[in-house]
Amino acid sequence: MKQTGLRVIIALVAAVLLTGCDGGGSDQEREQAALQMAKTQQQRNYDGLLLLADSFETQGFLAPAEANYWRGYASDRLGQYRMAEFFWKASLKAAGDDDNELDVVARSASRLANLLSIRGDYTGVLKMGLPVAEQLEAKQYTETSDYVNLLIYIGLCQAATNQTGKANEDGFERAYQKHIKNVEKHRNDAAFKDAIAGLTNIAYYCLTAEKYKEALNWTERYGKLLEQYEQLPGVNATYVDKQVARYDIYQAQALEGLRRHEDAARAFEAFQATRYSLTPEGRIMANDYLEAAKRWDEAADNYQSLDAIMKNEETTIASIQDQMLKKYRTNLQAGRTDSAAAVSMQICDVLNDALNHARQLDTEEQATIVTTVERIGDYQRTETRRWQLILMGVVAIVVLCLVVWFIYHHFIHRNLQQAHGELKTAYDQLEKHTTEKERTETERRIAAGIRQSVLPAEMLGEQRVGLFATLQPGKMAGGDFYDYLTRDGLFYFCIGTVPGKDIQTATQMTMTVAQFRAAAAIETVPGHIVTAINRSMDQERTMPVRLFVGVIDLATGRLQFSNAGHTVPLLTGNDTLNQVIVDENPSVGTSPDSTYSTQELTMQPGAMVFVFTQGLMTAHNAEGQPYGERRMLGAALQAMKVSTTPEEYVDSMAGAVGRYTEGSPQSDDLTMMAVQFRA
Repeated sequence: MKQTGLRVIIALVAAVLLTGCDGGGSDQEREQAALQMAKTQQQRNYDGLLLLADSFETQGFLAPAEANYWRGYASDRLGQYRMAEFFWKASLKAAGDDDNELDVVARSASRLANLLSIRGDYTGVLKMGLPVAEQLEAKQYTETSDYVNLLIYIGLCQAATNQTGKANEDGFERAYQKHIKNVEKHRNDAAFKDAIAGLTNIAYYCLTAEKYKEALNWTERYGKLLEQYEQLPGVNATYVDKQVARYDIYQAQALEGLRRHEDAARAFEAFQATRYSLTPEGRIMANDYLEAAKRWDEAADNYQSLDAIMKNEETTIASIQDQMLKKYRTNLQAGRTDSAAAVSMQICDVLNDALNHARQLDTEEQATIVTTVERIGDYQRTETRRWQLILMGVVAIVVLCLVVWFIYHHFIHRNLQQAHGELKTAYDQLEKHTTEKERTETERRIAAGIRQSVLPAEMLGEQRVGLFATLQPGKMAGGDFYDYLTRDGLFYFCIGTVPGKDIQTATQMTMTVAQFRAAAAIETVPGHIVTAINRSMDQERTMPVRLFVGVIDLATGRLQFSNAGHTVPLLTGNDTLNQVIVDENPSVGTSPDSTYSTQELTMQPGAMVFVFTQGLMTAHNAEGQPYGERRMLGAALQAMKVSTTPEEYVDSMAGAVGRYTEGSPQSDDLTMMAVQFRA
């Protein structure tokens, strides 16, 4: 009886409240509100846009879905991307399946898909976008540019996650046809720009995925659309110049990828004829082609414009990954080791600031979301109490009903507050764990990128000496490295390990390789090379480096070497396997006054020296038992019997270790190098 009476009371109050809330604003007032929103948007007054959305929703001039769309739009323009995501999701939830809200659904879904795809959350785009696309298609709401762009984002994300489906198979073509139909129907600036944006997204994806034939096809369509757009009266010349530049550079990239080098060069010359190519942004855009064409010096010169671009904006983790690592790699490929080293130090300096800034923004946006949700709740509670007072003035029975309802509401509110506190505590713990995980993952990617750019791109092609090396990263890339070069009839090679698994480790590894190459350019004695590397290090800021440097005289087979705390190498020849006796030199970076001895031996034709890092000894199986020296020597002896080349030798050793570990994750890097004197 008590529950039935409570249901009746709540139903009565709800009916009265709904009756009183109906019709919050006339059609004329709603139209005036829409005009005011559009005017504020054109003025780029995004803070004002947020205030208007709140005010007009309170007065009933904007539906919740529309108000949340504008809140998301303003937040996105203000750089508050978590807020934008929150409001656009709230907009889609508020709109639901309402046929009158399809325009808001399309706009919110399209912008949310763009935001998530930029962040790399392809699964999130598909989880949100596919149901929305099906909803719009079921309601035959498929003629707007927002729906078309949603199809493009779905196709891009399906391709990025190697999924198949209708949107991935023919979504790009369907989107293109709808854009063309929209252009032919309206022939205005907005229709052309929507179509141009869609085609650039498709072409850019094809280039990124190295689908150069498809990229060339989409770029040609893009060019034809630009020709039509230029015929419109009063077009913006600067915008046209930028789009023509983009068309030319996309053409150059696609043609270079198809190995049509002369055609690609001509397309690049056309790009250079545009005014946009002379801007800092244009110079950075040009590097997509220059790097593909291996024109490293020109690309390195262009990256000098990057500092001017980044000076006017916040340095983010994305900009470090997308631009600064490319600048580092290009300078290294161009042989500008000093510039590459300077860029690597700059990456270390700005990374921590970028991570702290990202965490601060995330915290501020989360706090704003909580505040917004609480403000909406406060508004709803205030409105509820206002209507309670109105109802209490009507009749005594209604007063009694409202009192009962208020007590019940208060009870629920107290429980919600308690639940909110528990939820906030759990969220704080989750956020802390997620932040640390994101930082670790970011450092892992950057460290791996730095090391990958340092390692030789291919194995040796020298006839008188053979070399093959492999590097199997541990759980966190960063420590092991190797390098080699040939000069004046001598073959120089090195292998080493920097302790640690972070960006500082990867940077020190880069500096060590650069110092090896610099010392090898003027020295021929390994001990002198290692001593020069040791003296060039900042002993207080660097970690000790275990290093082995060897120099082979290609005419005689004489091997000179210097071992600085590295593992003892093996020497094969004449069906014998021996551990090389090495001097007990300290690791590089231990003391600035250390000098390093040089030892030598003569390699007979066909002999190989096998050098490896400590990760070979410490590799463990599922039970945690290390591989150890005894198993290593046994595998090395077996490899000598079945191998005639460095590649076969290293592959045999790698196979033996792999069979022992059986796929167990390894903490340390494992690097192996075999060098053979062939005479």
